[in-house]
Amino acid sequence: MSLKNIECLEDRKWLRLLVDFAGSSINHRRPFDPTTTLVAEGSWDARNNQLHVVACQFLNARNSLSPSHVGDCSTKLTLRFPAIWTIGNTSCIVGEIWSNKPTTESGYFENITFDRGDSATYVFPGQRYEYTKRAKATKLYPRMKSDVDDKKDLFPNPFSYEMRLDISANSSTGEAGWASFVPVSVDNRFVQPYWYLTEDGTEEYLGAHPVGASVGDRYNNNRYNISYRINIRPVDEIRLPSEVYQLNLYYHFYEMGIVAEGIYDDKDGSLCVVGCRYLSSNSHQQPTYDSVDCEIVVNVQLPPTNPKSNYSSSIKGSIKST
Repeated sequence: MSLKNIECLEDRKWLRLLVDFAGSSINHRRPFDPTTTLVAEGSWDARNNQLHVVACQFLNARNSLSPSHVGDCSTKLTLRFPAIWTIGNTSCIVGEIWSNKPTTESGYFENITFDRGDSATYVFPGQRYEYTKRAKATKLYPRMKSDVDDKKDLFPNPFSYEMRLDISANSSTGEAGWASFVPVSVDNRFVQPYWYLTEDGTEEYLGAHPVGASVGDRYNNNRYNISYRINIRPVDEIRLPSEVYQLNLYYHFYEMGIVAEGIYDDKDGSLCVVGCRYLSSNSHQQPTYDSVDCEIVVNVQLPPTNPKSNYSSSIKGSIKST
């Protein structure tokens, strides 16, 4: 589903828009199709970051608007933009759509909830990440030897692109795959390569630069609160049980999705995070959000950035269930 703004009355916070259900968001320049599009009016609730919409169908629509007219305005839509992200909720947009018709009337459909929580997402002014697993990660944090100061090694800055990791993964039983670690936040700043919506409504691409307020929530010197999205995908010939991997409906491959948070120390390059993943009993269904496993621990040793180091130049680590 995509929303296309037609008109906005800023003083009243009203807008007109198109709600497009063409089935794919990859081709943003596809031609207008009235058979898969609703025309809608909405109001913006700035206090609660919510958009309330009433949508109407184009009746008698085929491939153009010439024989059609607007009617059947029984579809309701609500979008919310959570101000606080947590390990259990990293969706930048959540909402629901439903029919206002009686259940026995033609065209009625049940309430449908949806969210957007992938890595290509938006950050809005005032949003922040709240750490809830920091104490647990701190207990599991692997202490380094006291002579680390003498090595003069330099490790990646927590706000740098080097904190985004793409690594090979091998299980204890020999299955192989790939894992990607994409940072969501460091301390109280978002650091993903987000599109950022500025206050005047324009878009600004920030790459890996931080977004948000100045750093003020650090655990202590050199140790940063950090959160990640971790995706583990087996190689093509590997098929693991459906309760382990879910089907990514957007890219059509199987993966295990983990949201994690914990501690990164740029003094010794060690990363320790606690992760959560949603479970599914059917690989062709989306994960069920009432079934979650938060007993996952991830330890990573990052290599130093200076070439004269005695450390290994490769990334070492483990992901395990406790």
